[in-house]
Amino acid sequence: MHNKKALVTGGTRGIGAAIAKELLKTFDHIVITGTKEENKGCEGLDFKKVDFLNKQELAEFLDFVKKSNFDVIINNAGINEISEFEEIEIEIFDRIMHVNLR
Repeated sequence: MHNKKALVTGGTRGIGAAIAKELLKTFDHIVITGTKEENKGCEGLDFKKVDFLNKQELAEFLDFVKKSNFDVIINNAGINEISEFEEIEIEIFDRIMHVNLR
């Protein structure tokens, strides 16, 4: 797949990093997102910082996506809270839903 570009949100670690690594085998250019840069210096892999809870960063990111003409976009970004469900504060629940669902 020559000259193919892919975007993997939440691609700095875990499942997203594994997806990005696999895509590097067949795609020329991969962009990963995260809140902290964890790009290990792989050729063909670029990092874009975006916090999906930050309205300005999100708006800038959406502009970037519109202009980039990606062939594949994998929406993998997500956050979690490790605790008993009934102990999660509503603000934390809302933040999780905002990033993971919205």
